[in-house]
Amino acid sequence: MKFRSLLYLLGCFLFSSSLFATTITSTGTGGNWTTNATWSGNVAPVAGDDVIIASGATVSMDATSTCLSLTINGTGILDFPTNNIDLNLTNNLTMNGNSQITGNSNTRHLNVGGNLTVPVNQIGSIGGIRLNVTGTTNINGYFAFANSGVGNKFFNNTITVAVGGMGQFDW
Repeated sequence: MKFRSLLYLLGCFLFSSSLFATTITSTGTGGNWTTNATWSGNVAPVAGDDVIIASGATVSMDATSTCLSLTINGTGILDFPTNNIDLNLTNNLTMNGNSQITGNSNTRHLNVGGNLTVPVNQIGSIGGIRLNVTGTTNINGYFAFANSGVGNKFFNNTITVAVGGMGQFDW
């Protein structure tokens, strides 16, 4: 009986890891993704964390990393300044405010395991990186590709542009 209880508790722990996700928010200025000082609480994000890039902050990808989800707020920027760097999101990417994802090479990858969302009255811009979205892309605000012609974009599911939403897909 004790063994069965122990297995049950272990199973609950393993299958409920998302219940214990930590939200990690960048400082107002940002910095490198792997540098503790870039993040409030002085702790860089890890695979099970929900990550928020604050308005006004630029966070630069300096190593291949994984996190649970990513939200970019206001004028926040996620920058890929270095080749052969990946950011893997297990779940969703949300772009709020006038947020951007920047780079200048197809060797910089953002892999979104869930959905990409640009909410109503928000603006999202992605340019110069290779983007792969596994889930649905929901454009309820404005979505544009900057730095056209650099970086392949793959949408492996439905792209929904809501009434009032606008997408500039001129790659």
